[in-house]
Amino acid sequence: MKGIIFDVGGVLRDSSGEAMFYSFQQAFESLGVPYTLTLTQTRHLRALENINSIRRFIHAYLVAKEELASLLDLPYQEAYQRAQEYLSQEVDQDLVHNIHLKFHEIRMKPEVVSLIKPIPKNRTRFLEQLSRQFPLGIVTNSRRATLENELGEDLRFFKAIIAHEDLKHKKPHPEGLLKASQALGIKPSQGLYVGDSVSDYRAAQAAHMPFIAVLTGSLNQRWAKDLGILTLPDVSYLLISEADL
Repeated sequence: MKGIIFDVGGVLRDSSGEAMFYSFQQAFESLGVPYTLTLTQTRHLRALENINSIRRFIHAYLVAKEELASLLDLPYQEAYQRAQEYLSQEVDQDLVHNIHLKFHEIRMKPEVVSLIKPIPKNRTRFLEQLSRQFPLGIVTNSRRATLENELGEDLRFFKAIIAHEDLKHKKPHPEGLLKASQALGIKPSQGLYVGDSVSDYRAAQAAHMPFIAVLTGSLNQRWAKDLGILTLPDVSYLLISEADL
């Protein structure tokens, strides 16, 4: 391994936790739709590739309501198919649109942004140490302004940063990983992509890059096992002791 590339949300910042849950809860309920999912259910349901976008998750919830949580009891492929059935059913698209707008309005409030914590807690020290061992990169669907706002000075540890504005094709397309590996001066097969979702895994597969998922984001252990994805509790487990070098 000659370089490590990171996704950001759920990997280096806890964007799939309290802030995400609160934004969904308030957005639905402000438009008269009770939101019955828990934080943990909300986090892990969005590991499903077909409902991991905000708009599609809203659509699926409006169809299934509390029944959506039962997908977590199914093997990954069965859960995916059930979610696809929900998406095939008609819903009020004006309501989807309005909940979507409200979600982003709430998500950008300073008091909600403040709920997003770094991963790990000592992220700056972690990245400083890891960057001495490997060149680091970022591939994310987030915008650069979001990265600058939420990672701040920690961006200095990354030699390659590929964000929303740099991509014609978003994950699971491999474009971002191919660009990042080129910027780091390594072959895709010499890198490691660290993500938290099935979409991240698919992108790594398409780029022929090794992949590992951390369990601080959307993917849970059961679905990771179903798909044959290796996991770590969090990114701090990537650090190699001096004795191992």
